[in-house]
Amino acid sequence: MTEGYGGQTLVEPLRRVLVRSPSHTDFSRWREFGWLGQPDLRVAATQHERLCEVLRSAGAEVPHA
Repeated sequence: MTEGYGGQTLVEPLRRVLVRSPSHTDFSRWREFGWLGQPDLRVAATQHERLCEVLRSAGAEVPHA
């Protein structure tokens, strides 16, 4: 069986979650993305790590990419 990702249900517990880390490359293009202001990469990285911790504490596997 191949492990995969999908969102076939909205009621089952999360088991495996893919999240993308904040990227300096993306942040340098914030105007192209229509963002209202220039983001702070350090703040975003901290928030991203906290989100991963919350997901893990809820029992989800969060692979490091």
